[in-house]
Amino acid sequence: MKKLYIAIGVLVFIAIVVVAIPAQVFAVFLDDYRIHLLGARGTVWNGSADLVVPTTSLGRLEWQLRPSAIFKGNLEYEISLRSSELQISGMLIKGLASTFVAADAKINPAIVNSVLLHYDLKVSGSFALDGIELHLDDSNSVDLLSGNVRWDGGTSRYLVGDETRTVDLPPIVAELSTQEGDAVLVAFKTETKDKLMSVRLEPDSGWVHIAMTSQMLELAQMPWESNSAQDAEVLKVSRQIFR
Repeated sequence: MKKLYIAIGVLVFIAIVVVAIPAQVFAVFLDDYRIHLLGARGTVWNGSADLVVPTTSLGRLEWQLRPSAIFKGNLEYEISLRSSELQISGMLIKGLASTFVAADAKINPAIVNSVLLHYDLKVSGSFALDGIELHLDDSNSVDLLSGNVRWDGGTSRYLVGDETRTVDLPPIVAELSTQEGDAVLVAFKTETKDKLMSVRLEPDSGWVHIAMTSQMLELAQMPWESNSAQDAEVLKVSRQIFR
């Protein structure tokens, strides 16, 4: 019984400390990951801040701790992020040896294009993330990734040599998963479920591998001269996007 009282006392002490810690502590911790919280207000328990990643301000982040989770040895937060271009709502659970994130999101193409323009690409149409779940183990390796990404489709522009091409693409849905510790995305035409492309990200090395099917190249007005099936992966590209 004495041990039980000690354990309860320790957990209550932790809860009291968490309530008192100012939100700026989060900002100091995340700076090491090139994630910045500006104008932080409130506490680690309940607060808000402007979330900024390299070159991009994502919006106002708000968080609120679920007190009951502390007695399970976890920090469990309800989180939301709001701006004119991005809306995210979900949950973050931080345990001693793992991290779990569950979220839904709606994304304006302007945010996506801020990344794609570095690759001479531009798209229209909104994106939505449904039922995204991410689990990281104690070494921050991807243990679990699931959920869907939906794109409304629309006009896309890309550069080939000195020529800018414009194509109208159909709505696309992609499924997220993990394979041997890598994050994997497989994209299909929403209406017919025809496979268009797959993307594999190696979190440890920063390498991303993109494979496009014959049908994807046809939609992009770059038909592939081969006898391969429409869903066969005929073009593969790899690039290291971070170290």
